[in-house]
Amino acid sequence: LNSAQRNYAQIEKEALALVYGVKRFHKYLWGRQFVLVTDHKPLVTIFGSTKGVPQTAASRLMRWAVTLMNYSFTIEYRNTKLFGEADGLSRLPTSSDELFDSNFDAREAEDELMINQLIREIRNELPVTAKEIEQHTKQDRIFQEVCRYVSVGWPEKCPKQEIQPYFQKRWELQVVYGCLLWGTRIVIPEALRRRTLTRLHETHPGRDRMVSAARQYCWWPGMDKEISDWVASCSQCAGALKSPARAPLHPWNVAGGPWKRVHADFAGPVNGLMFLILVDSLSKWPEVVIMRDTTASRTVSEMRRIFATHGIPEVLVTDNGPQFVSEEFSSFCIQQGVNHVTTAPYMPHSNGQAERFVDTLKRALAKSRNDKGTTLEKLNNFLMTYRTTPHPSTGRTPSEILMKRQIRTTLDLMFPTGTEGLERTRQKMMCSNNKEPRTFAVGEKVLVRDYVARTKPWTQGVINKKKGDVVYLVEVNGKIWKRHANQIRRSNPKGSHDVGIQSQWETGSDTYSVCSMDSSEAEFSVEAATVPTQSSAVNVPVMAGTTDTRKRVLQNVRRSSRIRRPPNRLTY
Repeated sequence: LNSAQRNYAQIEKEALALVYGVKRFHKYLWGRQFVLVTDHKPLVTIFGSTKGVPQTAASRLMRWAVTLMNYSFTIEYRNTKLFGEADGLSRLPTSSDELFDSNFDAREAEDELMINQLIREIRNELPVTAKEIEQHTKQDRIFQEVCRYVSVGWPEKCPKQEIQPYFQKRWELQVVYGCLLWGTRIVIPEALRRRTLTRLHETHPGRDRMVSAARQYCWWPGMDKEISDWVASCSQCAGALKSPARAPLHPWNVAGGPWKRVHADFAGPVNGLMFLILVDSLSKWPEVVIMRDTTASRTVSEMRRIFATHGIPEVLVTDNGPQFVSEEFSSFCIQQGVNHVTTAPYMPHSNGQAERFVDTLKRALAKSRNDKGTTLEKLNNFLMTYRTTPHPSTGRTPSEILMKRQIRTTLDLMFPTGTEGLERTRQKMMCSNNKEPRTFAVGEKVLVRDYVARTKPWTQGVINKKKGDVVYLVEVNGKIWKRHANQIRRSNPKGSHDVGIQSQWETGSDTYSVCSMDSSEAEFSVEAATVPTQSSAVNVPVMAGTTDTRKRVLQNVRRSSRIRRPPNRLTY
């Protein structure tokens, strides 16, 4: 071996022997399939791996591996004890092979040039020089032991725990100019690692960039972890970090019922106006108030008014606006028994129910900017449409969920309905209570209620027109009065009534019951509570067309006296 080859690592010396032997017998091996036997097991991976030459292998080994690719061979490992032939020949002195050495001189020069270039690049990039690394390598006890193993050979097992990281990479380590290299990366002694980290973090790159830069030039056990800790402990880097990735959405729990949980927020300014918004979590029913000012007092006042309509919610969700965190608003919530929940600061999406409606309201007002009407009219039209439109999340309208009914809109006029006549009939039956209908003919003389002259409650008039089922226009002294049928009495022909009737009319005693009277009252007002005999009922006035009614009122009601028994049913 020449002077350069004597400084090779043990694995390089073993590889050199293989290359020398193959080239020595080139004429016998070229174009033939042969077996290459070695007692150095790492060479099996480097020269015989089907996955290619390892990336971390030394450049000299990589070059030799490429050279051996020109031959067809399979490499095998054989223990030294079973490898006597080659071992015996290795101990015989041989003359120097000038041809072989001359072939490797150029390659050695190229190798030395590459290493020198690598050292220069490292010297320019790192805060320490190769000379410093060499000096600290000699002073480091672990490094000296590793360098010795690299030069003379590694044992079968790791001798010490502290050498374990280097033992795992033992076939990829080499010593160049007193510096320990792993592949093309310099192994930094422990005394220089802090300076190396300071230089790598000089421009405050991120962790990944710092690791990538370090992996181009240097290595030591646990380097990636130390870089991560170094970046994490840098206060300047921590202050300029990006926001972390958003956490998964955490939806609110479904409210227990309508108006149980309400979300509130302010919107605006929109067209110079501020809006107080309340949205029911379950029904999505919105309440919007135009605010003259957004003080806490004004906010509390408007919420009192809204709560008086829909009730007091159990939970009220707001952001951290000054109105909602004020002492006055907190006292209001405590007095009303409301659990006031505030979201995290500067996290508007936590109150997404209100924030989403704020965006919807702003867009609606922007779209209706050129429409006719005031802002209040546009707002009310929007709220009417929103409350009567099925919501995508519920599939039903807010009014249907909150009020248990669909509120009426102008669109309902498009649907024909026959319920109006039925409703009028129902009201009429409830009001009349099975009484005969009271109708008056046009031109008929009647007595109508006079609410102006209190001394004369009834005034003579003539039916002018029928306005409805029970409403008439009555002409009185050239004027038209509008009266209900209960405010009109028939006027008997002259001389057909007695004094009793006249006295009743003059005193204003209304013999007819009004609609608001109890159903058990009779149609005529009778002074006596009971009618004991037929003769006592003679003086009761009888109007035209009311004979049957009079008889029905004056007739003594007699209940059945039979014993009522429950029916016999077939049961098991």
